[in-house]
Amino acid sequence: MKRRRCIISMILTGFCMFLTSCGKADPGQETLIQDSALGEQQMPIQDSTSVGQEDGRQDAGIPGQGTSDEGLEEEESQSADTPKDQPSEPAEVILGVWRTTSRLKEYVGAFNRGDYGYKVTIRSYYGEGEGVSEETALLRMQAELASSTGPDIILLDYPLDAETMAAQDYLEDLSPYFADSKVVKEEDFLESVIDAYTYDGKLVAVPRQMVLQTLWGKTEIVGEESGWTVEDMLSLAGRYPDIPLASGMSRDEFLTYCLLFAQGEELLNLDAGADSCLGQILSQAASYPATASYEQLADRCWQMHQGEALLVDLSLETLDIFLMLPGLAGRDEIIPVGYPAWDGEPRAFLQAAEGPYAIPAGAANKEGAWVFLELLFSGTLDAPRIEKPFAQKWGLPTRTEELEVSVQEELDKLHEIKWETALFTQEQAMALLEELTAMASPYPSSDFALLEIIYEEAEVYFEGGKTLEETLQVIENRGRMYLQEGH
Repeated sequence: MKRRRCIISMILTGFCMFLTSCGKADPGQETLIQDSALGEQQMPIQDSTSVGQEDGRQDAGIPGQGTSDEGLEEEESQSADTPKDQPSEPAEVILGVWRTTSRLKEYVGAFNRGDYGYKVTIRSYYGEGEGVSEETALLRMQAELASSTGPDIILLDYPLDAETMAAQDYLEDLSPYFADSKVVKEEDFLESVIDAYTYDGKLVAVPRQMVLQTLWGKTEIVGEESGWTVEDMLSLAGRYPDIPLASGMSRDEFLTYCLLFAQGEELLNLDAGADSCLGQILSQAASYPATASYEQLADRCWQMHQGEALLVDLSLETLDIFLMLPGLAGRDEIIPVGYPAWDGEPRAFLQAAEGPYAIPAGAANKEGAWVFLELLFSGTLDAPRIEKPFAQKWGLPTRTEELEVSVQEELDKLHEIKWETALFTQEQAMALLEELTAMASPYPSSDFALLEIIYEEAEVYFEGGKTLEETLQVIENRGRMYLQEGH
């Protein structure tokens, strides 16, 4: 099953490029959080790190920090004369993460050097090479989230996902906090980003940076409107039988493109036989190689320009790559047509490149958690911008003002290094980014078990173990049984 879950991550390679040097942990796509019956079971935490003094003692002009030997001596003298009923230490706020990142430590260090009335401590649940398995670390995290011993803030990185945790009522609604804040509001963020993390009317998490991924095509091939159905995609493949849909596509990737946004019984709408939609999908998938091949982005875009591929699967991870798309595509008019969906609506993935951050419903210090988050969301804890022509922050900002400023900065940098190929203008870039985020949603977590059934039986078909008709019948039988069990 783990190998099969890797299939989907193959088409989301852009999401797996988080660099340790930039403070990024490897993202994962699977949903592992389930209802926990562990109660108060205790297992060792891998790392509990206070970053309050980690890198702040040398900074000048920071509230609460001495800047000379005289200042230190004065502090020591005052400490010696302090009465026993001196004020207690700032209240602790626990920030729970799967793995600690250098960028997160910078945020926490900046907060703890300030005078905000709280001290944030990072609690890392898993670290490679520390002798504790992922399964054990995950059980500990699950048990804490279901109890009163859990963190006050949770970073919903692998292996957590917002949709599943929201369905289990593990997450606080952030909307009232934004409404009362004088520092940051929901309206400061792209509306579609807020919508993407709103479940049953509750805003449960907010990412600071995002990655957008979907299929793009030339308008002369896919038309001028985004959005299409699985049948449309099959028809396109049929019209160009000698040209691959996308460069380097494998048969498992083709299956994923066609099936990922189907829901529930739509996956099993077979109408009995090879002529059914799923039958056509499996038959078409069998024509692709078992293993994908990956070329550089510029090569994939150029292949689409040259007519050697019909589409290109783009993961927009940095603004400079996004702004260069017109030149990379040979000045062809291209649009984000989206992943095919059963309802024909345009679809894209919105992956949090930083965050999303949430407050667990059972947090002991929600007030302190929000003090940290509102400063983080507003950019107050960010390090000063460093002017480097090729410096590139991972992901695209989710706050509208920050996105606009960043787009202009990247355009200025590209002009400064004399990039001579076509670029999006500021206006074009912002309009297209708004369109992309409007069609994007977090990686879907529902009905993954039905996809597993289809993948498993399709593998037998691809290897010649069953006919297409036999495979479809087994899929239908297993799928119906799964749905009848109340899933």
